[in-house]
Amino acid sequence: MQDICQLYQEAPALLEVGERVVSTDEMTGIQALERAHPGLQAAPGHLERREFEYIRHGTRALLVRRDVALGRILAPVWPHADRSGFFGPRPSGSGE
Repeated sequence: MQDICQLYQEAPALLEVGERVVSTDEMTGIQALERAHPGLQAAPGHLERREFEYIRHGTRALLVRRDVALGRILAPVWPHADRSGFFGPRPSGSGE
């Protein structure tokens, strides 16, 4: 873990000599929720109110690659953990 932290700290200096540090992260178990009812408009002197009910659409996992030194996303965020899509050709508009 210490080596990874050190590499992240050295990323800007490595970029200056032409080396990139790329981070690949996965976030799993994200609930896909939609509100069951629209929000209630705020009355004068009161905040907007929202109902507590949700429509559940299962869970999702996100994969993302980013340049550590620049903080830029290098590839789009995929809506699911699919090895073929992640390591295969990048979709158009990926930024790299």
